[in-house]
Amino acid sequence: MNDRYISQKLLGRGRAGEVHLAEDSMLGRKVAIRRFPEHNLQLDALAEEWQNAFMALIGGLSRLSHSSLLRMIDGGIDKEGPFLVTAYIEGKSLSDLAYGEDFAAVDAYELAQQVIDALIAAEEEGFFHLALSPTSIIAQPKHTRGYTYILTDLGHSKLLPMIHGTARAVSMTQLPALLAPEMYDGNHANSKTSQFILGHLIYWMLAGGHPFGNLTAEQAYERHKAGDLESILTYRAEIPADFVKWLEIMIKADPEERFDSLGDARAAIPEPPKRFYAKKVKLPPKSISEEDLGAKS
Repeated sequence: MNDRYISQKLLGRGRAGEVHLAEDSMLGRKVAIRRFPEHNLQLDALAEEWQNAFMALIGGLSRLSHSSLLRMIDGGIDKEGPFLVTAYIEGKSLSDLAYGEDFAAVDAYELAQQVIDALIAAEEEGFFHLALSPTSIIAQPKHTRGYTYILTDLGHSKLLPMIHGTARAVSMTQLPALLAPEMYDGNHANSKTSQFILGHLIYWMLAGGHPFGNLTAEQAYERHKAGDLESILTYRAEIPADFVKWLEIMIKADPEERFDSLGDARAAIPEPPKRFYAKKVKLPPKSISEEDLGAKS
């Protein structure tokens, strides 16, 4: 990486390395730079095949264009190793909304619609987002009510095996509650896998947590297979019945019982309810009658 990007501060660390806030000196904007664990990526050990695969990954990510997908700006391999440069966005994570504010029923509809649209766009380029979690989606407030949801960490399903030397899908998520049974079984992910992960993420948001949140991957797998998950109505009795049914299909343990595709899942989302706000209504001033006017003259 040349002097174009000037690192400012560390934003965080994860399984895929460190993320730094930086200044793009060429265009005068903030960007996020991801660097990878040095112990896994000694430059001398980067074989030509690995470098070609990494650059192909960058090419695929750079072709993605959707308002709910974090935009890839740049990437490559320099003397410090591989790096990715993405747009820097500010907002709240879904964790902030789930635990700090009221997540309304209508928010679940909007989250489902926006994220499925983004997942479809990613799938067209061969990407499946297997790392969806309450911290991998940023919610940016709209000028009106509601949020625009932006998916981060796309490409982890291909990147993490390159970094950690494993292709097993179960390594993609740190949240066993969101782990699709077929991922645990070592099968290839597809659009039905995306349905399961998103469905359980929506359940998580509505319930303010997940009943399987403290379980191990094996325990969550067994509970999912046994169908032990309580209805979302246990936590949110006001959720419309048609949306409950839609969500139940999304989170079926058997992939064959889910929607045939993300497109079908998107088309099946019911019409959202009206958004209600718990605010006092200020009534207009009481009208003055002609008799009142005459009395004051």
